[in-house]
This record gives sequence, structure tokens and C-alpha cells, in this order.
Amino acid sequence: WVCWVCLGGVFSQSEILQREVYLFEQLTSTSSSDSMYHMKCITFLRPTRENISLLCKELRNPRYGYYYICK
Repeated sequence: WVCWVCLGGVFSQSEILQREVYLFEQLTSTSSSDSMYHMKCITFLRPTRENISLLCKELRNPRYGYYYICK
């Protein structure tokens, strides 16, 4: 869920992993439906109708223990 392009311009992948960030997904990703309540989710969103709709869909059926929403 983290904007890889945004972080990739600031940190290398090894730096991101050193900061204990382990999973990157897009809101449109349906590859993982497993609950990961032990993980925290940080979202970086543009406030578009589509993104808000996708976020609402995720929060109705949360996969993570905590959510931090950034725009």
C-alpha cells in the first residue's frame, strides 16, 4: 500500500527494509486477502474519489492492525 515511487525516490530498498518496512501493496491489489493484524499499514493517497473509495473498501474489511492515512 505504500507509494513505492514516492519512497523509492527518497530511500533505497535496503534503507526501507532497515526501517522495518516489509510489504508494499497498492489499494487495487487483491493478491493478499490474509489478515495481518500484527502489521501496521501506512497509506499515501492522492485525495481522489477512486482512492477514497478504495480506502473505504479496505477499512470495511481491514487486513492490518493499525492504519495511518497520509495524503
